[in-house]
Formats: sequence, C-alpha cells, structure tokens
Amino acid sequence: MLSIKKIMAFLLSAIISVCLFSVCISAETEKLPVPQNIKCTSTVHSIKITWDYIDGADAYRIYLLNNHTNKYEKYKSVTGTVCTIKDLESDSKYKIKIAALVKSDKKYTEQTLSKTITVKTKNIDDINEKIDKYNNYIDECEENIDICNYKISLCDDGLYTTNEKIREYKAELEKAKKNKGELVFMNGGYTYLPDSSTINYYNGLISEWQSLNNDFKTAKKQWEKQKSSYVKKQKEYEKQLKKYKNLLK
Repeated sequence: MLSIKKIMAFLLSAIISVCLFSVCISAETEKLPVPQNIKCTSTVHSIKITWDYIDGADAYRIYLLNNHTNKYEKYKSVTGTVCTIKDLESDSKYKIKIAALVKSDKKYTEQTLSKTITVKTKNIDDINEKIDKYNNYIDECEENIDICNYKISLCDDGLYTTNEKIREYKAELEKAKKNKGELVFMNGGYTYLPDSSTINYYNGLISEWQSLNNDFKTAKKQWEKQKSSYVKKQKEYEKQLKKYKNLLK
C-alpha cells in the first residue's frame, strides 16, 4: 500500500499541474480590449482613422464593410495607430471595425473587435462650391489690393510734389531774408526785400503746401490700413481654400 506521504505528494503535484494548466489556458484565451478613442475624418475620397495605443498589441487590423456583399472585409493591417482608407466614393457612408493583433511565432492573432464605426465621405459638389466661393473671395481681395496700391501711389506722387514745393518756397523765403534791400518785382509791383508782406507771402505758400502734404500722409495711412486688411483676409481665404482642396483627395 502507498504511504500517506506518497499519496499527499501525488495529490499536491496533480493540483499544481491543474493550476498551471488553467493559468496557461486563461492567458491564451484572455484577449486585449478594443481600441479606444477612435476618431475619423473624411474627405471626398478617403477616411482617416486614429485610435489610442493598446499595451501588448503588435499591430491593428482594419475591416471595411462591402456594401455589395454586406460582409466585412480586411482592408489593411498597420503597426501604428492611424490608417487612411482611400479610393472611396463621394457622399457615401462606410462602416468600419478595428481590432488589435498579437504576434506569436510569426502569426498574428486577432483580439476583440470594435463596434461598428459609420463615417460618410464629403460631397464633391459641396466642396467644389466652397472652392469656387473662396476663389472668388481671393479674387476680390486681389482687386481691392490693386486699388489700394494705386491710391497709395497717387499719395506718394502728391507727397513728392508737395515736398518739392515746400522745399522750393522755403529756399525762396531764406533767399528773401538774406537779400536785404534788394528791389524785386512781386505781386504786381516792386518791393525791397525783405518786407513783412514778402515773408508772409512765402510763409502762406509753405503753410498751404504743408497742409496738402499732411492730407496726402493721412490718406496714404488710410489706404495702407485698408490694404493690410485685404491682405489679411486674402491669407485667411487662401487657408480655407487649401483646406477644401485637401478634402478632394
């Protein structure tokens, strides 16, 4: 007969074996969770999907529902957490599922499959309408910028003329002050320089041209401000245009 010690050793060995087997089976059957924080963005002909990394996952498999067979088909397996599904139809709904993959002996085992994600591609007519709209906005800005540049150039011409006149009359004023006692013909008669009327005459001319010069400066600043506003708008419209053009992909 077997001794009690041998029987106890046998039973203990059997219990340990069963426990280890259960642990192994549990480790093999326990699957990784579904991908979380799944986000989708669509264009006219593509859908971009992103999700959070799953600890323990070696890759991810993306499934796309075949609308003709009504069955999910493997689209692609990726090692990262982003995938772009391409060559899709415009203004159409697509159903997607994602699962993590675990690699063992060069073989990938699929984990828990996500719930269905439904995404619709953009309508190409709507996108083209937006593109046309922003192209028109950009053209309008360019026209207004050209107008502003023309007005600014007129102000520059005016400033050049007024500055020349101011310099001219300031020179005449200084000359009149220096040539004391000189007899000159002015304002329909002869006068000796410098007299108060001559000084006042040139000072009046200088004041008039200076006032006009200030008007041109003010107008130039206003047109430059308007130009800056149109340039800013144009950049914003170009940014929106680029965004909608990218949606055509």
